[in-house]
Amino acid sequence: MTARSAAWATPSRAALHPGVVVVASHLPGETPFTSSRWVVVPVECVGDLDYSRGLAAAWNDPAVTVVNVEHDVEVSDDLIAALVDCPEPLCAWTYPLYAASRAHGTEHGPIFPFCATNPGPWVTEGTEWVEWAAPGFIKATAAARRGPFPDKHWLGVEQATNYLVTGRWHLHWPAVEHHHR
Repeated sequence: MTARSAAWATPSRAALHPGVVVVASHLPGETPFTSSRWVVVPVECVGDLDYSRGLAAAWNDPAVTVVNVEHDVEVSDDLIAALVDCPEPLCAWTYPLYAASRAHGTEHGPIFPFCATNPGPWVTEGTEWVEWAAPGFIKATAAARRGPFPDKHWLGVEQATNYLVTGRWHLHWPAVEHHHR
């Protein structure tokens, strides 16, 4: 156990799942996700680097599996459990992007921000494996992560999470709700 993972293992967290840290980003004034089942590290995103620095605190710990949850994506203890219980080292809950995100392709309706190849077209519902995943609700085991997570502007977190893993992402369906419309 590293010094950082020892911080996740406080006595008040003894009944929680050891070795799993949920990073829950949120904007000022929002209430971050909380749980009685999982160790949750809230990351208030005030500055442009806060998201990457908060994620890095868990990502760089080789003793933990990281679950990253963004503030505007549906999340629950059971959805987290589905990722953690999946035997694949890299997993993502799918979610739609809407026109409000201004992502390429959303002008024709919602898209799923995952690509079977990189670069490649957006996936369709039911796709199981991708090379590129949006970081809104992901699991990355220590074995699947490589290199320390760098300071990145919040817009660069997606690129970093994809370049700092080995293997493909296993997608979970049905898509969870994305509240950014």
